[in-house]
Amino acid sequence: MQKAILITVSILIFLLTIGFFTCFLIVMFYDKIFLDEDLTLPLQDYTGTALRTDGYYSYSSDYKDTLVVTYVLLLHRNGISMSLGGYISATTDEVEKRIADYHNQSKFGNGVFIVNGDTVQQEEWIYSVNFASFIANPRAYPLLKWGIIENDTTIHFIKQYRSEIDETRYINETWRFKQFDDKPDSTNCRSLNLQFPQLKKDLLDEEEGCETQGSQGVSQGTQ
Repeated sequence: MQKAILITVSILIFLLTIGFFTCFLIVMFYDKIFLDEDLTLPLQDYTGTALRTDGYYSYSSDYKDTLVVTYVLLLHRNGISMSLGGYISATTDEVEKRIADYHNQSKFGNGVFIVNGDTVQQEEWIYSVNFASFIANPRAYPLLKWGIIENDTTIHFIKQYRSEIDETRYINETWRFKQFDDKPDSTNCRSLNLQFPQLKKDLLDEEEGCETQGSQGVSQGTQ
């Protein structure tokens, strides 16, 4: 009987020790385990003319030599970028319908961009490269891209960096602009407050205020 009690106490002490160290590790590394990584680029208004913002940029690539995947990039005057896609074997009309119907409800694909002379940096939140890790913990990681501005309707991205796996690689992506009146709003209140806290002061808590600010964002983003 006494031996059984000692074994039980030993097991409890072991479990408590494991629980203590687990809690300790979670507290110490909480930001590295659960929190999204911050973007490295600052959010700032874009007031230049090097790139047009009254539409969308698109880039198409072949997938397994049989399908064409189209990706879309939106640049807004408030410095926010939005990546959509990829759309598989979609016509221009189908792509533009999906752009017009897009609702900014998640931070994935959203980010910022900065233009400096004839170069542009664009950074956005992306999913984990490890699907199992994403399912267990849907954490957002930054993807930073560097591009050359060939003219106000063409961006040639040449390099990207994925912070999750600390990987830099050279790319060859030419994104071309098309004017588009139904460009989605970049200031959706539901997601913007969480993504860019520095803009929170500009938005009202009431839904009515969000709609007002959002309509201003559309105007600002398409000029």
